[in-house]
Amino acid sequence: MNMQELDSEYREKTDSELLRLAMNREQLTPEANVALSGELARRRIHSRTHLEAARLEEQDRLAENEKSIGTLGFFPLFGAGRMRFGRAGRLYDAGSNLERFKTTVFIVLPPYTHGNISGRAEPGLTR
Repeated sequence: MNMQELDSEYREKTDSELLRLAMNREQLTPEANVALSGELARRRIHSRTHLEAARLEEQDRLAENEKSIGTLGFFPLFGAGRMRFGRAGRLYDAGSNLERFKTTVFIVLPPYTHGNISGRAEPGLTR
C-alpha cells in the first residue's frame, strides 16, 4: 500500500480501531506507522493518556470475551449448551459500552425421545 491508501484507510477507521493499532505498532510497516501517527495527531488522540485508556478498554474487552456465555436448556450435564466462534465486523461504542458483531453460534442439544418404547419377547426366544 502506498501512503495515500494508508491515509485513506486510517481516515475511515474509528478512534478505538486506531488506538488498538497504536498499541501494536511493532507489527506495522514503517509507512503504516507514519500514516497512523499522522491520523492520531489529526484527531488529537495521540497522547499517552489516550493510549493508556485504550489499553485498559482492550483489557476489559478481552476479559469480557473470556466470560462463559452459559448453557441452554435444563440439561447442562448431558452436553446441552452453546458456544460462540469469532467476532467479524466488530463495532464498539465506548459511550454506551455496547458492541455489534457477526458470529457463529453452535447449539448442541441432547437427544429427545417421545413416548414409551417397549418390546415383547416371544416365549422361548432369548436376547
